[in-house]
This record gives sequence, C-alpha cells and structure tokens, in this order.
Amino acid sequence: MSITTQFYLLLSFIVVEMVGVAIYAVVSSEWFAKFFVDKIENAAVHVWNGKGYDPVKGKLIDTEMWEVYRYKIHGLYHTVDLSPAYPVVYEKRKRVIFARIGKAWADSIPGLDPVKYDETIIARNMCTESVKEAFKAIKKKGLQISPVMLIIIGLIVVAVAIGGWFYISHNKKIPVTNKPSVTTTQLR
Repeated sequence: MSITTQFYLLLSFIVVEMVGVAIYAVVSSEWFAKFFVDKIENAAVHVWNGKGYDPVKGKLIDTEMWEVYRYKIHGLYHTVDLSPAYPVVYEKRKRVIFARIGKAWADSIPGLDPVKYDETIIARNMCTESVKEAFKAIKKKGLQISPVMLIIIGLIVVAVAIGGWFYISHNKKIPVTNKPSVTTTQLR
C-alpha cells in the first residue's frame, strides 16, 4: 500500500472519529434532549363525540388551584379541569386527557383508575412500619454485630473526628496583631 493511500485512510479515520464525537456531543446535550421529553404544557384532549373520542390539541393555561387545559373543537374554545388525582399519561410527548364538551372536569382515562392515595402519606406509613419492623427484629434476634460492622463503625467515628478537627483547626478566628498602641506622655 502506498504512502498516499495510508495517508488518506488515516485522514478518513480521523474525520470519522471527529464526526462521531460531534454526533455524540449533540445527542447527549440537554438542547437535543428537550425535543424528546414529555411536555405537560401540551395535551392530547380526547373529546367525546357521542360514539367515541376525537383527539384535539390542548394547552395548559392555569395551574393555580388545579390544572386547566384549553382546547378548540368545532371552532369554539373549551376548558377542562384536572383534579390532582388525575393520572399522568403521555402519548406522543403530550399529556392524555379525556373530556366531554360542556363538562368542567375531565373523564377518567379508560382502563386507568384515578389515583386514590397521597404519596406522602404512603411514604410516611412505609417509613414508620419499616422502623417498627427493624425494632421487632432486633428485639427478637438481638443486635447482631459482626467484626466487619465494628470496623466500619470505627472508621466512621475516626472520619468524623478527623473532619471535626480539620474544620475547627482551619476555621479559627485570626487574632488581630496590629492593634494601635496608645501611648501617653506625662507632663511634669
């Protein structure tokens, strides 16, 4: 193979690598990702027509008390309100809403039940139950301490002590050494 062919192969390999890095940089950027994320501001409102649902575009217009979406069908604008328990489902990066003309609140999504719980209450109950179960297990079997656990606890104590010493020793107030001295002269 001639030196010219090798040079062109090397050059083409470098160009392919540079193009690959550029493509990777664009694809992994936040700018590119914003085109492919679900957007709650846009909605696909499925409006009941008597026989089925017709999908139309909707737009989020208010979120003060609950989410209110506006959609246009048959040349008129209508609004639909969503309760906080309305399930969040996306279709083609738009929120799915089922509505009827003249009805203020949205219909439930076919096949999905509305959320009937508050996530914070469930999480709080789970935390309480797990702590109760942990204490029951300790009471039943005793505190199981292994040598590895003692070593880990010792390392944590040492790390906290070193961190505290480092913080205290490096955050001391610097004494002011250039205080002006007051001298008085006595008259005789």
